[in-house]
Amino acid sequence: MSLRHCILWYCLAIVFHPICIDMEIVMSLDRFVAISHPLLYRRCNRKFCLALLVVISVLHGVTDLLCRILLSHHSAKIPICLLFYTGPEEVIDAANGLFYIAAIVVLILNLYVIFLALRQRRRVRQQQDGSGSANRQSWDIRIARTLTFCIASDTITRVICQILRQYARHSNDAVRRRNLGLSAELLDFSALATFVILTVRSSNLRNVMLKPLKSVKMFVIEIVQ
Repeated sequence: MSLRHCILWYCLAIVFHPICIDMEIVMSLDRFVAISHPLLYRRCNRKFCLALLVVISVLHGVTDLLCRILLSHHSAKIPICLLFYTGPEEVIDAANGLFYIAAIVVLILNLYVIFLALRQRRRVRQQQDGSGSANRQSWDIRIARTLTFCIASDTITRVICQILRQYARHSNDAVRRRNLGLSAELLDFSALATFVILTVRSSNLRNVMLKPLKSVKMFVIEIVQ
């Protein structure tokens, strides 16, 4: 992939990062229903998941944007605020709290999906002699593992960032406070960069994140018609 495409992916991730997280939540729910209750996995359930995706993504995206705008009013470096959460610690904590809630939900769902997929694949292997169903289950396992690793690494990094910010807040040394704050921002940036790199390199994860966009488009067209 060319450098231009990597830059484009990075810019899109900055804008749609919270929306991508919400997509992962809905896709995890979608896979959970498909694996655990295949008879209930009908078009109405898929429409509900897509509607939930639209509502959560819009609310989360708007909240994230409002937090960044609020932070920009407390800092002279407005362009930097659009990339990093820089500003009053209380506002930063409130903004990051939304991410923590979403990340915890995603981790729990994906770990459960891995468990269900492993159990279902074992049943398929016992009933059939290795066909498309088993391959489908292994594909679900790979996606769930990739998503779990991405969100786990991102969440752990952000928790470390919060610890560094807390130390910086209570430090009396100006140099130490500045260094800790800079380290927290660099770690925050690395978390997003890691998320983008894994997304670009993982075709499975790209499909998971792009497929809901196409489904939402078709869902909107169906509503309009």
